[in-house]
Amino acid sequence: MEATPLIIIAILGLCLGVLLATVRIPEIRWVPFLSLILLTVGAVLAIQRIWEVNILGGLVLLLGTLLGSFFYSGKLWQRLDLEPGVSYLQWAQRDLLHQGYLRGLYRTERAEPLAPADSEASRQPML
Repeated sequence: MEATPLIIIAILGLCLGVLLATVRIPEIRWVPFLSLILLTVGAVLAIQRIWEVNILGGLVLLLGTLLGSFFYSGKLWQRLDLEPGVSYLQWAQRDLLHQGYLRGLYRTERAEPLAPADSEASRQPML
């Protein structure tokens, strides 16, 4: 297999990985996620029609998608500024290993603040 199709497949994989990260972070958005799955299947079928893709082409697409998602997800989590001082690569690593933790952290950061303490006086009955 020539190198040109593999390069195109790798670029396509990186683009799909970036799109995958945008539909997963901070919460999974199901309609765009399912649309992305259909787009991926269509891309794989189109590549198969254009070139006779062997297992190497599939692995390059998968690796490109994973790398694109890994690196862009780190940038998206860093933009949310949930924990100042955490580096870009640490956010990417956390997304890879602890997605549930990051989503829980996002939910607690974005939760509405509690009522102020002086509202206790307003709860007492008037005599």
